[in-house]
Amino acid sequence: LDAAWREASTDGGYEHFLTPEHFYFYHVAHMAEHMRHGGCGIRPFIDLYLIRSHIHTDSEKLSHMLAEYGLDRFDRAVTDLSIAWMHGTDTAGLEALEEYVLTGGVYGSVEQGVAANRRGGQGKFSYIMRRIFMPYSELKKRHPRLDGRPWLTPFFEVYRWCSLIVPKRFKRSRAELKGAVRINSEKVDSVAALLDSLGI
Repeated sequence: LDAAWREASTDGGYEHFLTPEHFYFYHVAHMAEHMRHGGCGIRPFIDLYLIRSHIHTDSEKLSHMLAEYGLDRFDRAVTDLSIAWMHGTDTAGLEALEEYVLTGGVYGSVEQGVAANRRGGQGKFSYIMRRIFMPYSELKKRHPRLDGRPWLTPFFEVYRWCSLIVPKRFKRSRAELKGAVRINSEKVDSVAALLDSLGI
């Protein structure tokens, strides 16, 4: 396998392991996905520092993988911040990223998530309508049976709304709606500028 090596297990079978490069890549890509939607907390930065300190990777292969998927700038920034935190050194030049992480909580804040999702000049009203009436292109990702059957979109929209009645989901959706109304354009612009600078 290209993405894994095999080792015989004690029971005579096989176990599959990610290569060090794929393991590192997955961790950074996972961080980037959370950052795109509001933040990821400090734990992944500590994990990144430990991975870099204790797992040997082929730097050329890893650099190629990160560049191929547009994560090279992001990797450099989060690596620099993780090293600065762990070594207690200056975070000059990383202040915006540091603030985004520290103010976002463990999984990112609702406000930052709304700001990140409103990149590209999307206004409050259009954002809210897009969240209420999810476009077919996004809805079919959640419901694969919808793929190729766009005429079923209204039924799946209603199904999605009904699923939001679950208390935990309803609370999250209500918080997002409040955040979308409350957030100002300056916050949207600052988050957009940060994410663009990171290449994500």
